[in-house]
Order: sequence, then C-alpha cells, then structure tokens
Amino acid sequence: MSGNAVRRHDPNDGPVQIRHIDLESGGRVSVVSKKDGERVQISAGDDRLFMEIRFTPEGPVVSLDGACLELSATREISLDAEKVNIRSKKNTEISSHGTLKIDIQEDVDLQSDQEIRLQGKMIHLN
Repeated sequence: MSGNAVRRHDPNDGPVQIRHIDLESGGRVSVVSKKDGERVQISAGDDRLFMEIRFTPEGPVVSLDGACLELSATREISLDAEKVNIRSKKNTEISSHGTLKIDIQEDVDLQSDQEIRLQGKMIHLN
C-alpha cells in the first residue's frame, strides 16, 4: 500500500486537496476535500467509482455502484426514511419464511399491465 497527497486549484471548486491510498489489488481509496465538502471514495484500478461517502450539511450520503449489493444480518435489517424507492429493471421478489405484514396509513395503488393473482388458503376482504 502506498499513498500521496495532491493539492490543486479548480476554477469552479476553488482549492482541492486529494489524498490517495493505492491498494495492492490495484484499487484506490481517496479523500477529497473541496469547498462544498469532503468525500471518501473507493475506486477500481481503472478509476471506476465503487463507493463514495459525501459529507453534506444534511448528513452523510453513501453511494454504492457494483454488479451486486448484498446485505446480510443475523438478526435484523431496518430501513427508516421519509421516502423509500425500490426500482428494478427486471424482476422484484419479496419472500419470507415467516409472516409478511404491510401496514399502510394511506391509499394503496397497485397497477399491472398483466394479470394480478392473489392466492391463499383463505382471502379476507374487509
């Protein structure tokens, strides 16, 4: 592992300081300090950005980019936010070996260009 620091002046961002740590695998960890904040970046040897943590006045923003993202926990994974978006270019699947509970305070809008199937031993409506 080796590292270095670079200082430069960007016409748009002002003074910029970059510290690099080059990894034996060819990847790089960089800390970038600019007038709009600091960020930590992890990139591949060809400079493709895999992970970035931007420190903003509202709090840290974490960005991940890769072929797969795997989260695993022995007990629990929690998401808590004002808004949650999940988008899939192909299929989306939710499965549980236990119960599945969806608690909604407002309307539910379910749309499909194809058939909708609801299967169960007993289906209760209202």
